[in-house]
Amino acid sequence: MLATLGLDRKKFHLISGFVDNYLHLDVEEMRIFNHCLEKLPQEERREIMQITTSWKEEGRLEGLIEGLETALQLKFGDQAKPLIQRMRNYTLPALEELRTKLLAGALLEQL
Repeated sequence: MLATLGLDRKKFHLISGFVDNYLHLDVEEMRIFNHCLEKLPQEERREIMQITTSWKEEGRLEGLIEGLETALQLKFGDQAKPLIQRMRNYTLPALEELRTKLLAGALLEQL
């Protein structure tokens, strides 16, 4: 239904954020969702898959940020606060690069 409403991007993200935060599917519900998805016309299915893909990407981004915040705080303490603030605006590839450097033992100045 969300895919067919033709909402502008702002309204779409508001509703999809609500769905993502409050309407988690269990295993059986996910099976039913996938079964229903297979019955939809190709174009509608493609739109729905774009929505779910964006949710997954946003989830990855949020999870990576949370993990990096924790790791930076534990490793560098309050000195990491400026970097933590900046990285909230980083893209997924930039965050992944930061994670790699952090795991490789980079000093705060090298991040």
